[in-house]
Amino acid sequence: MTPRRVIDALCSAAVITPIVDLDKSNAERRSRICASALENFKRNILSSENDSSLELKSSDYSELMKAVKQKIKSTEKRGQKLSLLTLAPASWTHRQTSDYFDVSEYAAAQASELKTQSGILAYPAAKTASRRMSNDDKQRIIDFYTSDEYSRQLPGMKNVKSVKQPNGKRLKIQKRLLLVNVDELHSDYKKKYKNIDGIKTFGLSAFADLRPKHVITVGSSGSHSVCVCIYHQNVKLMLSAIGLGEERHLLMDKVVCSVYNKTCMVTRCPSCPKSEALESSLEDLIGLKVGLAEEC
Repeated sequence: MTPRRVIDALCSAAVITPIVDLDKSNAERRSRICASALENFKRNILSSENDSSLELKSSDYSELMKAVKQKIKSTEKRGQKLSLLTLAPASWTHRQTSDYFDVSEYAAAQASELKTQSGILAYPAAKTASRRMSNDDKQRIIDFYTSDEYSRQLPGMKNVKSVKQPNGKRLKIQKRLLLVNVDELHSDYKKKYKNIDGIKTFGLSAFADLRPKHVITVGSSGSHSVCVCIYHQNVKLMLSAIGLGEERHLLMDKVVCSVYNKTCMVTRCPSCPKSEALESSLEDLIGLKVGLAEEC
């Protein structure tokens, strides 16, 4: 390329200012102008490179890591913590990241995977709402707690609970006592609904959080009560009158398959013996006692 074309190219690129009367200059002058322009251009490039290359000090890096650590400690948002953890050096292990930033190794591993997939300061994808609990799901759990199969209503005017309603008003509701612990109740809930299409089941923590305020667990304050209802107290009195008060527990075996079977004890077992078996046993016991009394 001739000196004239080099000068024209540098002028077009705004690297040098246009040269006046270049056409009137001879070849030697144009060569000197071209050499001088190229030398100045080279010097400017080298100078700009030296100015832009900042020296990174180890103290600067240390201060940056401390600032990131402080930010992680002050934030409560899990996504922001993971995003900041992606700034950890690639040479660090999960344990080193965990120790320095005072987070779990699981969080360090998640941040490392996030950095590999999306780069530094990336945010984790938002969780899907597939497990969000609907009003029907909540009501299904509440109905499970208040079912007569798993809880019974406590007697007495004092056994009430003031419960705040959705409209803000408070309503006194009779307390119910759970007949099983929450773990057992949750297991039955999972068994009942886990294979039903369209119905989602939830974990123990969510299940326990939805326990109604008026449903109390065994051992709670005020949960102890003595039942004097006619359905069993009259039976106890009649058995005591004929001298069979101590045998009443043995008589239960005559009307159920097993006293340890919940289905039998809530009268839902179709295989349990009829009342005729109990009547026959009572007649035998009464006859035996009458015979012994006559002999005496």
